[in-house]
Amino acid sequence: MGTFVVSDKSLAGDPKTKQVKLLTTLAVMGNRGSGSELVKNEEGLVGITLDPKFAQNGRVYVYWMPHESIDRDRRIGQRTVSRFTYDAVRQTIDQGTRRDLLHWDTQIHSCCHAGGGMTFDESGSLYIGSGDSNSSGGSNGYSGNNWTQDYKGVSFQDARRTSGNTNDLNGKILRIHPEPDGTYTIPQGNLFTGREEGGGKTRPEIYVMGVRNIARIAWDPVNDWLTAAWVGPDAGAPSPDLGPAKYETATIITSAGNQGWPYCMGNRQPYRDRSNTDATVLTGWYDCDNLRNTSPRNTGLVDIPPARDNMIWYSPQGGGPVFPKRTDGSNLPTYQLGDETFTQRYLKGGGQAIMDGPTYQRENVDVDSGVAWPEYWDDKWFIGDQSNANNRIAVTVDKSRVPSSGPPAFAEDLRSIIRSGNGATQLQSWMDAKFGPDGALYLLDYAGGFFSLHANQKLVRVAYTGGPATPNPNDAAARAVAQSSPKTIAFSSAKAGGVAWEWNFGDGSAPSREANPTHTYADYGTYQATVKVTYADGEVATGKVQVVVGCAAPDTRRTVRLLDTDTGVANHVAGGNCTVNDLIDDERSWSNHGQFVSHVAQVVNELRADGVLDRGEAQTLQKAAAQSEMGKAAGYRAIFDGTAGPLADWRQAPGGSFALRPDGTIRSSGGLGMLWYAKQEFADFSLRMQFRDVSADGTYANSGAFIRFPDPRTPLADRPAGSCGTVGSARSSQAWVAIYCGHEIQIYDGPTGEPQKTGSVYNFDPNSLDQAGATPKGQWNDYEIRAVGQRYTIIRNGVVINEFDNTPGKSSSRASDPPTDLRQFLSGFVGLQNHGTNDLIEFRNVRVRSL
Repeated sequence: MGTFVVSDKSLAGDPKTKQVKLLTTLAVMGNRGSGSELVKNEEGLVGITLDPKFAQNGRVYVYWMPHESIDRDRRIGQRTVSRFTYDAVRQTIDQGTRRDLLHWDTQIHSCCHAGGGMTFDESGSLYIGSGDSNSSGGSNGYSGNNWTQDYKGVSFQDARRTSGNTNDLNGKILRIHPEPDGTYTIPQGNLFTGREEGGGKTRPEIYVMGVRNIARIAWDPVNDWLTAAWVGPDAGAPSPDLGPAKYETATIITSAGNQGWPYCMGNRQPYRDRSNTDATVLTGWYDCDNLRNTSPRNTGLVDIPPARDNMIWYSPQGGGPVFPKRTDGSNLPTYQLGDETFTQRYLKGGGQAIMDGPTYQRENVDVDSGVAWPEYWDDKWFIGDQSNANNRIAVTVDKSRVPSSGPPAFAEDLRSIIRSGNGATQLQSWMDAKFGPDGALYLLDYAGGFFSLHANQKLVRVAYTGGPATPNPNDAAARAVAQSSPKTIAFSSAKAGGVAWEWNFGDGSAPSREANPTHTYADYGTYQATVKVTYADGEVATGKVQVVVGCAAPDTRRTVRLLDTDTGVANHVAGGNCTVNDLIDDERSWSNHGQFVSHVAQVVNELRADGVLDRGEAQTLQKAAAQSEMGKAAGYRAIFDGTAGPLADWRQAPGGSFALRPDGTIRSSGGLGMLWYAKQEFADFSLRMQFRDVSADGTYANSGAFIRFPDPRTPLADRPAGSCGTVGSARSSQAWVAIYCGHEIQIYDGPTGEPQKTGSVYNFDPNSLDQAGATPKGQWNDYEIRAVGQRYTIIRNGVVINEFDNTPGKSSSRASDPPTDLRQFLSGFVGLQNHGTNDLIEFRNVRVRSL
């Protein structure tokens, strides 16, 4: 069921006790009933809204299936739109006030799709979102056009009987105008008059046809339009023979029309038709411009309105997929997985069940309530997803493109505001959303499971409590250009905004008027830099940036190394928290050997003059540099350097996440998942990073690095039969592809709990705590993993803590895991594990070198 917002708080509950108030109980055809009850899912009380003049007339409208309407023999029930009247004096709803405005037959033999959205427009017309009432079976999750299945003559797998039928109220957005006497009239501009072809072929209540499970709709009174969203079918991937994958769809509706289901989806991408004599035989493709309903189950017009574009759509692979045309002259999309271009990348793939949300109109709320969302969010359309917490967005539309359902101008991620989780202040499963008169956002949390009650089902309020101005000059930033050049600092005004800048570096040097200058300090230390920002409206504001000149992430190995060569020279601290290893900079890809030798000579001479190195150490380092491979062999390449840019090449495999922090680290959160580098596979390599455990006192973080796993995005159907990616949880979880196909190199320093400690090749070659080289919690550690052929070497802070040969014939200590026989990859991807909510760990300076 949905939600509605009232200004009279006593209607929702007792203000003193804060307890929810029960107004009445309706006997409905319910959800998984008991005894002689049928087990039709999703029906019941599924929609509710208030009359626009509720304060004066107390009228409440519901969309439901009364228990009394059930015909058990035929398995037919009646979806019903009823009006009840609230008694403000008795604070109850008298069922004697019930007036049934509209009802229509719906099959209840088979699941699903009741819909349920209800809303009023400014003229008093009532919109009802009615689901297509069809089962998802019979067509492999593509077009719902299997006409063969029925119960006592009523089809339950052919959406052409419902959504595509001009004479059926299922799979539609209905529009009626309730009248005071409990009847309704038909507003002008609906899709049909009811008189087409002499009558009996159309229903005048239909405003929009061709929708599937339209659970939520909302009226935007400022823009005078309807927003709507509906859940797609079940196909997990596109098919060249059948059509597009399941698309979740959202659009803005300004006029009557046909949104396409079950003929066309997204931006009018057609499905495949099937024979009316043998449904196993596929025939032609639907023509979205010239649609014909030739189903044997159709009771309406054969020639139906053309399919319209939809503004937003996304598939299990990602947002807004479009395909190139086939080269056979058919002008059809290829529907080949991997051919698509994702045009709406702010929407993520995976499991999904879209929910339309409200458009924030600040002029209609109390902006002085203390909880109203700020002006920035004004006129943005909010969309969520019941099954995928990654899809929570605020859409800014291009109003010139709305009549043609053109794509939005852009959309913004709401996940940092509407946080996912099962906590009291988190939203586990977005089911409905409304802005209240106070300007706060109210969200209905369905919580876990399907068709069931759950202890975490709740109403969540997201209120704005204020904060510094955005953009803010204090959001300017500074960081070292490179670890080997710690005195050279790059400044950035990107988050501060503005049109003009003046930087003062805090060391007496001349100011800079560049937006993002670079400055070299003479000495290590802490400096207070300032930036004066001029904004477009003429405002001038000054921000402060604390600059720490030195090495934030020092290389703390005990001796100086030139890649794999241990020079034996002690790795002294050289100033600014830097070590000799940092300044030698052996990891860079030098353009030639002589350049590196000259660099080492310069560093050694400076350190000798500063008293950091003695004469013998300086000579040893210069000799080692001359004999080294630097400039001849490839160096390390940063794949995460502490900035947002390189993170664009990484992908988060559900669940959980990693967040970039101001200090250039990434921190884990949430449940089991993996952040993996998707840009490149690596054959023989050295992977280096730094990590530290930042979990709560008394606990230790469990994490690790994954290596040598195949692309986890590969569809199950395209994975080799019997391979590691077809086993257990790897069939449906990207993170488990890495667990079952690659190897996890463990990180865990806890004295108790998980017995496999840091350096373990998880479930194949465990390390004890004594072998792990554990350091005090909160300390940064250097971690290196080398894979050469099938030999893995794990190095912590310069010390080898484990070696493992990934030869065939080795079994996992966990019985369900694939053996090493199925893990014989000579190349693969790398990733970082987020293990659980309490397993907080940070990584930085992730780099890789081909060996």
